[in-house]
Amino acid sequence: MTVADHRKRLMRACHGGMLDRQVLFSPDLIMSDKVIAHAPAALRAIRKKHSIVFLSSRTKSATSVTEQWLKKNKLMTHGDRLIVVGSEVEKLKHFRRLLPRLYAVIDDFKFDFQSGKPRVSARVLPHLLKLDVFVIIFENNWRNIVKTYFSESA
Repeated sequence: MTVADHRKRLMRACHGGMLDRQVLFSPDLIMSDKVIAHAPAALRAIRKKHSIVFLSSRTKSATSVTEQWLKKNKLMTHGDRLIVVGSEVEKLKHFRRLLPRLYAVIDDFKFDFQSGKPRVSARVLPHLLKLDVFVIIFENNWRNIVKTYFSESA
């Protein structure tokens, strides 16, 4: 679930095309992330019919601050779950475990932000499609996602 605008944090963590993971996952910087436009309304619409699992690939030591950020910004409510994994491979394992209860995966599937030209990951997305998972690629388009897949008329 893509709800945090982490571009400023990424810029601070990027040095000469390399990503400083200590800076990237600094609790102070995570807490300063902004909420992506329309994410709160989208989550409310999705919750009307589905439970929400935030599955984030970042250092596991950032679990607590990630949960704090989600709650501070009123994005995580009672009944939601947060799972933090250390890699895309671990993320895929969790998708497989969640499969029987999984309605959709909403993600940008991007990496290589430090280059200034993020690319779609060829690791996770093809595997999800093979698993016959309903995939919604997030492109800063929460309003359209809700209208298309989660509105009363969808």
